[in-house]
Amino acid sequence: MKETVVGAGAVGATCADNIARKELAQELVLLDIKEGLAEGKAQDMMQSATLLGFDTRITGSTNDYSKTAGSDVVVITSGLPRKPGMTREELIHAFSLESIVPTAAVYDIKKLDWMNGEYLRKMPDAELLERVTPLWIEQGMLTTDKASAQKEWLLKIVRLFKERCPKIIDFPAKSRYFLFEDFTYEDDAAKKQLHQQAVEHHLEALSEKLALVAPFTAKGVEAAVRGLSQELEIKSAQLIHPMRVALSGTTAGPGLFEMAEVLGKDKVLKRLHRAIQYIQEKRRV
Repeated sequence: MKETVVGAGAVGATCADNIARKELAQELVLLDIKEGLAEGKAQDMMQSATLLGFDTRITGSTNDYSKTAGSDVVVITSGLPRKPGMTREELIHAFSLESIVPTAAVYDIKKLDWMNGEYLRKMPDAELLERVTPLWIEQGMLTTDKASAQKEWLLKIVRLFKERCPKIIDFPAKSRYFLFEDFTYEDDAAKKQLHQQAVEHHLEALSEKLALVAPFTAKGVEAAVRGLSQELEIKSAQLIHPMRVALSGTTAGPGLFEMAEVLGKDKVLKRLHRAIQYIQEKRRV
C-alpha cells in the first residue's frame, strides 16, 4: 500500500512517523510547501528504521505532487492552502469541513508563482544572494572568485530584481545584462526606441549630461534626465525609454534610475555610446 501525508509540520510528521512505525504502508510520501522540510523529515525517519524495526520506504518532496501518484490513502494535515504570513492558529480557525469541495483543487501555477514571490520578497537579501549566486556560476555568468569579490554589488542586483522575480531560477536570465556587455537589443525594443528620428542626438546629449553627474545616484541620474528633457523641450519618456533599451536591451526591468546607479557611470556611458554606434550602423545599411 502507498500512502501520502500532505504537510510535514509537527502534525504531518507525527502522522507519517506513526504510519511508518505501525507499517501501515509499504511506501510513504511526505509532502510540504516549505522547501527541504519534507525531505529532511523523511530522511530522519528512514535513519531510525533499523532501530525501530520498520520496513516502510519514506520519501519527502517539496510541492511535487507527481510523487503522490498511485497513493491508496492521502492524509491532508492542514486542509487549507496556507497563505504567506499565516500562523498555524490562523490556519486552524480558517479551516472548516463545510469549505471542502468534492472535486480536486486546480493546480494554479500563477498563484503558486505569486505565493513563491511573496516568500522571496520577505527573504533577507543576503540569504537570497546565497541562493542566486550558484545559479549565476552554474550558467557561466560568474566565477566563484568574482562572486566573492563583487558580493556587495551583486547584493544590489538582487535587491533590484527581488520584487520582479517570483522564482529564484528567474534571476539569472532577468539580470544577465548586468553581468555581460555583449547583450543584444530585443528586436521590438530596438525598432520602437532606437530607430526613431532624433534618438541618436538625444542619446549623445544624455551621455554628456550624465558624464557630469556626481555622485552617480538614482536621484542624480533622474534629475539629469528630466532636466535635459526640459532643455530639449521633449517629454521625459523620449529619453527614458531609449536609455532603458541602451542600458539593458529590453523595455522591461527594474526602475531605470536605480538600474543606472547599480551599473555605475562608466558602464552607463559605454552602453549609451554602444547604442549610438548601433544606430549609426543601422542608418548606413
